[in-house]
Amino acid sequence: MDIGILIAHPWFGTWAAALAGVVIALIAHRLGGLLLMRLTRPAPVLHAIVAKSRAPASVVLPLLALQTVWQAAPDELRWIDSVRHVNGLLMIAATTWLVVRIIAGFAKGVMDRHPVDVVDNMGARRIHTQTRVLSRIAMTLATIMGAAMLLMTFPGARRWARACWPRPAWSA
Repeated sequence: MDIGILIAHPWFGTWAAALAGVVIALIAHRLGGLLLMRLTRPAPVLHAIVAKSRAPASVVLPLLALQTVWQAAPDELRWIDSVRHVNGLLMIAATTWLVVRIIAGFAKGVMDRHPVDVVDNMGARRIHTQTRVLSRIAMTLATIMGAAMLLMTFPGARRWARACWPRPAWSA
């Protein structure tokens, strides 16, 4: 393959920027994750949140870099609108995953502060139960909101939502 043909391709600059953005985002994730893990070691709740959110953050940061590249790309590129939409869907899904993991990390941190392996563990067991119930409710709500945001990116779902829930007269 001739390198001149490759460089002359309309998508070449955009793909090069996308590759650079993903590499930079992954390096930033690695360094930032190590720094945050070290800084939050004295705070068990924050440390649990950072530990639980590392995996989703490794997806969110590159997707954020890609979203920036796709938005800066020329509108004349073929299929750029579809690429932007798919990246937006992936971004919403990954951010929802991140929020759910942050909630799980908070719950783990709270439960770690109240161990149940002590002699009188009734108070700790109560806190564990409450934390589990509340965190599961919050994770379910975050997942439902993420799914709703995903659906609202499609025009058909948006029209259906407007038909089901008309705007109140006072908001016009």
